[in-house]
Amino acid sequence: MLKLLFVLMLAIVSCETLAQRYQPGFIVETNRDTVKGFIEYKRWDRSPVEIFFKKSLEASEEVYDPLEIKSFSVANETYESAVVDVDVSPHKIGELSYVSTPDFVKDTVFLLVLVRGEKSLLYLKDRNAKNHFYIINESQQYQPLVYKQYLVGGGAGKAIAENQNYRGVLADYLKACASIQSKLGKIAYDVRPLKNLFDHYYTCTNKTMEQQMVRKEGKLELGVVAGASLSMLKFSGTPDYIADNDYETSIDPTIGFFCDLKILRSNNWRISNDIMYTSFDVKGEGAKTTVNGPTEYVSKTSFNYHYLKTHHMLQVNLLKQRSLFLAAGFSTGFVLKDNYDVTIYYRGSTNPTERPFSTRNLEFGYLGGLGFRFGKWSAEARYEITSGISDYLDLNATTTRIHFFIKYRVR
Repeated sequence: MLKLLFVLMLAIVSCETLAQRYQPGFIVETNRDTVKGFIEYKRWDRSPVEIFFKKSLEASEEVYDPLEIKSFSVANETYESAVVDVDVSPHKIGELSYVSTPDFVKDTVFLLVLVRGEKSLLYLKDRNAKNHFYIINESQQYQPLVYKQYLVGGGAGKAIAENQNYRGVLADYLKACASIQSKLGKIAYDVRPLKNLFDHYYTCTNKTMEQQMVRKEGKLELGVVAGASLSMLKFSGTPDYIADNDYETSIDPTIGFFCDLKILRSNNWRISNDIMYTSFDVKGEGAKTTVNGPTEYVSKTSFNYHYLKTHHMLQVNLLKQRSLFLAAGFSTGFVLKDNYDVTIYYRGSTNPTERPFSTRNLEFGYLGGLGFRFGKWSAEARYEITSGISDYLDLNATTTRIHFFIKYRVR
């Protein structure tokens, strides 16, 4: 069943990936005309050097580089074509030089717009994974924010120093907000801290930001989960007085919280992570008869376990409305408390015999599920198979659970 679920999820992911390859967007031509259509969105880690554009999903591809269009926008990301100074100095630790000044070359590139307004911030990540940031100065030119690591000293005294010219440039660029100055002393040369700095500037000055990039993927959702679990034990192997018993189903409450991570902006796929308390109380009974028919013994067993469990699953939406989803993943279970009793009642004996049991304190399992999401609420059913509670080599144990959950998102 779980293998079939994984195959089904793989097929759905493949189909959805093909469907989402091209997403609605537009290009702005060099004459400033806007052309709507579909752009192949590759979730660029490094700034693209070209894009593929279609006027309709059935149309043929058109390829554009920064020399051929003024800008393009797709999936809440806007890139501008720009001729800029790019520092080509090495940035890897093993390749640093003793030169503190940047080595600029002119290049025509696509810059990602992080903030657009009275004060703007743009970003380039080059083919070598080096970060470059730019502002638009009073002359309406793209001015690089300089940061460079370089070597000082020699021999045992060799060290890495930093040219942090970007802090002084930003201090002058954002001087209309007095509180900015106290933040610049520790501002890192990276996307999030620099964008947060500009967000603070616009809040501080009550200016209106014309445009900003807001990444929706990676957003965390937190909430509570509650429901019930049906637990079933199955043993095989030896000893017979455990493996041959018939075990009842235990129905018990489950409660905990979840932390989901959205991973695909286009269709709201997510990684679901749940931490929960659950338990089961299962009793079993069986008898062994001799060849001639009389009962040799009656076996009675009981297992009462309390767990801290984690579920980690990939949720894939089945409908465009994102309301119905399929999920698969794995689980872990940490035993918080265990009580077990294995008692044998032999024929002709008035005293029962208690037998030992070796328990496993950590279990692993596989999960498959189907759920329905509506606003901040979701309902889900899951099927789980785990490695069970037995630590005997000759006694295989499987714990099967069916979970029914209701979740409520608080953030």
